[in-house]
Amino acid sequence: YQCNLQCPYCFAKDQEQTVLPLDKVLSVMDWTLAGGAKQITFCGGEPTIYPHFPEVLKALAEKKLRTYFATNLLGPDKVIRALLPEIVDSLIVHVAPRETYQGGQWERLLKNLKQVRDQGVQAGLRINMFKPGCNFEHVFFASQATGFSEFQLALTFPNPSRDNIFIPFSEFRKMIPDVLKLKQECETQGIKLIFSKPIPLCLFPEADRLAMLASPNYPPACSVFEDNCTYNACLSPSENVSPCLGLLDHTRPWSSSQNWDELAGFCRERIMPLLDAPLFEHCPDCFLFERRLCQGACLAHKNREGKFLSHG
Repeated sequence: YQCNLQCPYCFAKDQEQTVLPLDKVLSVMDWTLAGGAKQITFCGGEPTIYPHFPEVLKALAEKKLRTYFATNLLGPDKVIRALLPEIVDSLIVHVAPRETYQGGQWERLLKNLKQVRDQGVQAGLRINMFKPGCNFEHVFFASQATGFSEFQLALTFPNPSRDNIFIPFSEFRKMIPDVLKLKQECETQGIKLIFSKPIPLCLFPEADRLAMLASPNYPPACSVFEDNCTYNACLSPSENVSPCLGLLDHTRPWSSSQNWDELAGFCRERIMPLLDAPLFEHCPDCFLFERRLCQGACLAHKNREGKFLSHG
């Protein structure tokens, strides 16, 4: 997985050393179409620097497939110009800590945000809390400078080796004041804040919890179980498939001869036990957990942080 930024919390860094050949990408597109899917996404490294990404975008248009994907939006100009609403439903633009950008990268990000805005592409700005006291002033500046008024927030989660910077679920409660501070500032500036990874609502003060529970912007569960547990299925450059990018240690070889039911069965066998595992001791007594409306955290936390129960 290649990238042109070096974020300390990256969960995909060094996970794959090969590049998926273009013919394999096109084969996956055809397999996806044959299964009735209409949308495909790109993950792992930075999609816009994939050597064959212009050809991939052209193939999407020819096959009448659509896409959305996460990106740092620092790719080549010809790729940025090719991101058009006829193909791209939306972009999730990762805004890294300000000090991460080097050699004009920050200015390039702002320029490219304005470029895709003028091309009519919808985008949200993705921000990651990886420690207490993160400074997001530059993200608000980017929003004001480009007109994008949606933030997508996540608490960072562990990669397979647990050697990135992440927030252990035992530290979630300590992050709540920072989350509420960000939420308040977003409301003040008219910015829509969305949780892109689950944060347990039970950790928030009651008044905030009830208001957040009534809003679709703060879901306590993610999309991993949608489409019969295939919504986040991920094909790696080593041609192994996993239930999602956060569960790369649960894989099987991918083949165009397998069908969606086989893929769904493989994904379910890993996803459902993790969804059903309580994160905190009080989870079994919570009506949200009982109804599978709250999973507590990204499944990568449950998968890699050992025993699931915690006092929180």
